[in-house]
Amino acid sequence: MNEKRVLQVGLVCLDILNVLDHYPEEDGDTQCQEQHWQRGGNAGNSSVVLGLLGMDVEYLGTLAEHQLSQFIIDDFHTNGVKTEHVVYHSNSTVPTTCAIVNSTNGSRTIIHANRNLCELKVEDFQKLQLAMYHWIHFEGRNIEEVIKMIKVVEEFNETQEKSEDRITVSVELEKATKEAVHLLIDKGDRKSVV
Repeated sequence: MNEKRVLQVGLVCLDILNVLDHYPEEDGDTQCQEQHWQRGGNAGNSSVVLGLLGMDVEYLGTLAEHQLSQFIIDDFHTNGVKTEHVVYHSNSTVPTTCAIVNSTNGSRTIIHANRNLCELKVEDFQKLQLAMYHWIHFEGRNIEEVIKMIKVVEEFNETQEKSEDRITVSVELEKATKEAVHLLIDKGDRKSVV
């Protein structure tokens, strides 16, 4: 039997990092020392780390039907992350994060934009064959839908006779003041606070 996968559920976006030796003045014109385009987002980044560690990992979230999404998908595949269940939305844009990184003091200023890409819905999640997974990690966003998805996993686990067939659920609790993240505190088997 093949080893089951780890599933990361949450956001992936395009990160544009601008590295400067100082914070730019408002309404000024400043040249970057470096600029990098890369895949970002907590679930996206965690997926790649697990892929680089040799784990069988899959990312699940939403992406726009847009050429920038291919950049993200290619990066996932290069780093061993499966993406066959990603949900694509037309007439959407790719979420983007622009960061200003001060190389002198290490500070960073993050500007995030997600104008119109829908979040993952429980109906999308229910299309998965849960028996493929041994661990599912949920990013602490889209709280109402994540709670419903966790419930789907709990119901699946109740039908499993062997403990090794049950799925471990972990939940990220980022920025405890964000949204209703406190509603996730009693969800899942493991929590991570970032």
